[in-house]
Order: sequence, then C-alpha cells, then structure tokens
Amino acid sequence: MDECLDSILREKRGEVLRAASGRLKHPYLVPGGSYEQAWDWDSYFIAVALADWEPAWPHIRGTVENFFADMREDGRAPRWLHPSDSFWDSTCAGVGFSRDLAKPFLAQTALVYSQATGSSQWFQPYLEKERLFLDRWGADRGENGLHVWANGLESGGDNHPDVFGWPDMSVEGVDLAVFLIREHLAASLLAKSCGNFSLFQFFLGRARFLSHQMQEHLFSESEGKFRNRFRPTGRFIRIDTQTQFYPFCLGRFLDLPVDLSREILWRKLCDTQTFWSPHGVRSTSRRDPVFNNLNGSCPSNWQGPVWIVGNAIHLNSLIHVGLHEQAQELATHVQRLLLRDLLSRQKMSECYHSETGEPLAENGFLSWNLLARQFTQDVRRGQGRLMLPDLESFSLG
Repeated sequence: MDECLDSILREKRGEVLRAASGRLKHPYLVPGGSYEQAWDWDSYFIAVALADWEPAWPHIRGTVENFFADMREDGRAPRWLHPSDSFWDSTCAGVGFSRDLAKPFLAQTALVYSQATGSSQWFQPYLEKERLFLDRWGADRGENGLHVWANGLESGGDNHPDVFGWPDMSVEGVDLAVFLIREHLAASLLAKSCGNFSLFQFFLGRARFLSHQMQEHLFSESEGKFRNRFRPTGRFIRIDTQTQFYPFCLGRFLDLPVDLSREILWRKLCDTQTFWSPHGVRSTSRRDPVFNNLNGSCPSNWQGPVWIVGNAIHLNSLIHVGLHEQAQELATHVQRLLLRDLLSRQKMSECYHSETGEPLAENGFLSWNLLARQFTQDVRRGQGRLMLPDLESFSLG
C-alpha cells in the first residue's frame, strides 16, 4: 500500500512547484488545489516531504527567500505570499491580517534545504533577519517566555476551539510554544553551521528558556496534559484538542521522562474513545462537547476532522518514544485514507471526516499530505523526518 501511495504522490509532487512570478522573485512552493500562495507552515512540511527530490530544492530555498524579502523592517513577516497580492492589504471573511505574523517556520524550512544540499552558507545573510523575526514574536506576543496567537486563523488551526472564539491576543498556545522552540533550535543549528557562535548561543539559550516556560506553565500535572492558557486569568483552557500532544515532537529537547511521555501518548492519544480513529487522529477529542465533522472553509474545521499535518507530528512522537506498533497503525490508517481518495477521485482533500473517512474542504490539496508517502519508511527506520537534528552531532560539509 505504501509503495502504491508513494508512486502516485511522486507523480503529483510537481504540482506544488511554482516559478518566480510577479512580486515573488524566487521559485516557491504552494499547497496545490486552488492555492497559488506560498503559506508559512505548509511550505515547511512540503519541504520535508520533497527534501529527497532535487528539482524541489530551488523552490524550498526560494520560498524562504521570498518570505524574508517581504518582511517588514520591524521583523513582521506575512503568513502567505502571492505573486500579485499583498498579504498586508487582504482580508478573509472580513477579518484583517495586519496584526498577524508568519508562523515561525522560516529557519526550519531553511534547515531542510541546507541538510538536503549539504551547505548552509547561503543562510548567513539571513541570520540577523531571523533574529529580528523571532524578536518581533517576543515583542508583540511574548510575556515571560509564553506567546499568544492573534486569532485562530493566524494559528493555522482556523476554528480550533482552544483558540477560535477567544478574544484576540489572549491565548497562550501549546502549538505556538512548540513551533517557536523548534524555530529557535533550527536557527541555532544554522548559526552554528555558518560559524556564528554568538547567534548559536543566543538562539539555543532562548530555545531552552521557552521550553522550560512551556513545561512550567502549560503542563497540567494533575491531568498529564499540555493545555493552552487564557492569559488574562492564567487559567488553563480545558478543551481537548490534538495540539496538547505537539510537545512530544520536540524529542530529547522535551524535559519529560520518556516513560512518562510514552504513557501519555499511549493512554490519551491512542484512546479510540477520544483521539484515535480508524482514519487517523481526530483534531478534537470525540468526547469534547464541541466535536463535529462539519465541512467548512475560512474558517476550516479543526473541531474533529482528521488533518494529515497533525498526524505527521504525532507519528514522529510515537516513533521517538518507542510506540512503534501504534506508529505503524497510524501510518496504515492515514495511508489507506489517502490512497482510497486518490484511487476513487484522483485527488486528495485538506481534511477528512474522522468517522467515515469522507473527504472535506479543499479538493486537489497536496501540501503536507505528501508526507504520508514516507510514513511507513519512517516507522521502519525508527526516525521521523520532522525530528530536528541532534545539537551535538549536527554538521554540514
């Protein structure tokens, strides 16, 4: 099954590549379907999926360079790029984007390209811009090492119930904490490889601080869960969504005993009554009152449907803690889901009904779905592709 899926997706992968055009001076990546924009986090996951395919390399690097080119002097970068449209002047469902920031995936995407090509010197001119970008996140959203989403759309989870519907700039997100920790780690590796040891220490020190603060303030020991927190009151938002499991993709950089991490994933993520479905991990627990599988876009529905991006993150975490049987089961669930869609409709969707596997939302979507072709390979080799390189042994030629 995985070989069949791999073959089909290899044929389709060229659909996410775009030549330089209009405002975008470098080749770039798009999610496929009707999307012509380069998106912040989509670009990273597409890059990981295509890192073993040399024709994609200029588009991976070009996407990073396009985002930096559109960055403002104060460090704000747009969430998406379009050859003829400016992010800063656009709206979706009447919501302005002027306060939104690109999710922190620029250094992570740059690291994918650098590992694929064996060199990071091209990133040397962007190290200070990366620092400015991350400093802007801290200045606009940070408070004692924790950061808030502007809104659900900015988070990428659109109507994720532990962000969507809450006041703007009020939710300290577990997913955001993880993204920022990983971004600082990726930036530290790039700085080290470029010979800039001052920035290496800066990025690494901040990553350690952010990780400590996340575990100190966003982990509910009584529940054994990471929780988003409502900043005005400091109280946990007790809605069960899949982002509570994102910290486990930090691997060795998460300061929890592996045995405890394994138990949490086994008892909570792999529970068929909550998150584990025959088609992959649900975006929101089936037991949560908000759970549903309604079809929607802008905002898209993250209150129940299966999204491949979350499943890719969880697969990496399951492999890391040694739950290989569960990782293989998850890989099989997702690969079967996508292969069935491709064979019946010759295309994939953004997300899927968690109970029936019915395709939902955007048709012709590729983006992070491309990661699924490598799921079984990752389980077999015991290493997920989303795990960042080891700090001590990392080296580029």
